[in-house]
Amino acid sequence: SQTLDAQGALLSALDQAYSANGRLPILPERLNFASDQFLHSLAFSGDGAIMAVGDTQGDIWLWDNREPQPIGEPLAAHEPILVYVLAFDPTQLRLAAVSGDRDDPTTPKNSLILWDLSSAVPKPEILAKDLASVWSLDFSPDGQTLATGNQDGSIGLWDLAGDEPISRT
Repeated sequence: SQTLDAQGALLSALDQAYSANGRLPILPERLNFASDQFLHSLAFSGDGAIMAVGDTQGDIWLWDNREPQPIGEPLAAHEPILVYVLAFDPTQLRLAAVSGDRDDPTTPKNSLILWDLSSAVPKPEILAKDLASVWSLDFSPDGQTLATGNQDGSIGLWDLAGDEPISRT
């Protein structure tokens, strides 16, 4: 499919750029990245139509793989910090992000943010602050639970079905 071909071409280009200089510049001419702004994380929506790109300045860029072009303005982390990991929920209406201290990712200064993408202006909900380093995250197939994989080997589970997400680590 065209979407898979586009994803493959993009990932190949990123791999080549990383191999050349150890850093991942991403589409600076299309996303208007600053010269010191680099990709740090990415996630594809379930159908591959949208790609989220987290950078080294704390911004999350949404990219329409069908057009191809940016979607709106970048989403800004609650502080200008590194975006470590991203994940779309199965409905593609929410995006989870972990952002933290770019100088020392092992310090408990990481935040777990859930972005509501269903509105014209995406809204963030900070699920947790001052987390130890989170290295991975994913949604359950029904989108009601968010799991985090933490540097210390623990797993955090966030129940998103209620009004208030609750961690069960």
